[in-house]
Amino acid sequence: MFVVLRAALGLQVKSQTIEDEFHQAKLEDAKRYGAGERTLTSRFVMPSLKDYEQYFRNLDSRRTDQVVEWIAVASPRFKGIETVADVLAGKHDAMRVRGDPDRLLVELDADHRYLGGSMFLRCIESMLGTPPRKLPPSSPLYGLLCAPMHEVPSGPNQHLLKWYTVRAAEGSNRRFAAYFAMLKDAMLALGKGGADAPLCVAFSVVFDGQPRVVNNVGVIVLEMYAHTTEAQFARLFEGAGAQAMGSNALCVTGIGRLLGNGQSFRQRLDVVCTALCVDDDALGAEVTVHPTALVYERSYVSLFSRLKADGSASVTAAVTTNIELDAHGWTSVGFALRTGGGVNRRRCEGAGSA
Repeated sequence: MFVVLRAALGLQVKSQTIEDEFHQAKLEDAKRYGAGERTLTSRFVMPSLKDYEQYFRNLDSRRTDQVVEWIAVASPRFKGIETVADVLAGKHDAMRVRGDPDRLLVELDADHRYLGGSMFLRCIESMLGTPPRKLPPSSPLYGLLCAPMHEVPSGPNQHLLKWYTVRAAEGSNRRFAAYFAMLKDAMLALGKGGADAPLCVAFSVVFDGQPRVVNNVGVIVLEMYAHTTEAQFARLFEGAGAQAMGSNALCVTGIGRLLGNGQSFRQRLDVVCTALCVDDDALGAEVTVHPTALVYERSYVSLFSRLKADGSASVTAAVTTNIELDAHGWTSVGFALRTGGGVNRRRCEGAGSA
């Protein structure tokens, strides 16, 4: 109760959030099913050897060191293991980096119990050499004022990819255009969007302002229908901003435990979406995020958008599901299964808003 009161008064939080507990339970479930020892793998596919080498220069930088130090502040078990050199030497349990110069591929394995929320976002931004995006500050007391507020699939994870080129419709922007292009496919892939069966999607929002919290996050949950336009979606999303504050407060204070836990929340969702947006002058890598432990929602989607000077955005959508029927649904709308050999990019490119 003291932790709850202290958090609500706006003081620094130092405890496991609901999201931290979720990733702990997720890893334990994954070990039981033999699904893996890390919860996320981010893949960076480089267009050239020059970009591949620049990635490692960005990785081995003071800026990325600060992210590793941040992990040590939130998780004291890493005190004294606080540099990228420690990560590259294999000393750090939260991160593992593997490079394959022949395939121009870098893989970052992350333990989401220790590398989460804004620190994960800042880590990716640093590696790509892109300026940090502004994040909303975590404010549990204000968030509490804002809060209105299925069987676990256990098949093998299947990873699918699709590329979009989008332009914003009137009343929208490129971020919403990227979301909307993916959501139109999601409704078809999962058989949702009808009047009696909307697509239930949660968009993760990461927060700054609680340095001793690892997974300092909130969500915006929306129901999508086949008749929803891009401009309508943009208005719905912007109007639901208080949800992110409210859910963040429930998460970091622990009050949300009265309503359930991270697993039960996700089991009610069709899609959980995490998005990253960079400018075109960032390192020319293609970034995808793939859960390697269990997926409790029907599909987890990461969107990586690169904003182009001509007003368009190139978007990489990566889907992870452990429901075979849903994987077939995604392939039916142009997504391609990712295997060890990669995918045929030309076969699964898609267009967004004109």
